[in-house]
Amino acid sequence: MTSSFAQYIFIDILALISLVIGSIWSFIIISIIIYNRRQLYNISTLLICNSCCACIFQCYNIFALYVYMLRADLTKPDGGVNLPSDRLCTIRAWLLFSGACAVYWSYMLQGFHRLVTTVFYKKRWLQKSAVFYIIVIILQWIMGGLVSVLPLFLGRDF
Repeated sequence: MTSSFAQYIFIDILALISLVIGSIWSFIIISIIIYNRRQLYNISTLLICNSCCACIFQCYNIFALYVYMLRADLTKPDGGVNLPSDRLCTIRAWLLFSGACAVYWSYMLQGFHRLVTTVFYKKRWLQKSAVFYIIVIILQWIMGGLVSVLPLFLGRDF
């Protein structure tokens, strides 16, 4: 067992623990918002729930990737290239990029809402229209999946 092998195992386990903690915190935040939905229901909490869902999705994707890497590290401890390509590699890459798009765009939506509430405060329909933000959230998730699949349509691999 080489020291680099132990470092890889330590990093894999540390990443898995961090991902579980991040997912648990996101679930806790969503549960608090759902439990207190009468007091906390506004567009900001809707966008926070969207960001938490995106974080849970991304944590799951990275968790699956680290489990795959940990399994490969444990099967070949000599430090060589030990990640064989399989059929699910393309799907894992697509899910990883889709999750990154979802997290990025969910934060962008929160920033847009803050911009509207502070700079464009006279545009009340942008501040109070939950339907507008629900449609934008749905479009965010659809676009995250479509943008991430573009390399496959262009004939290139991830």
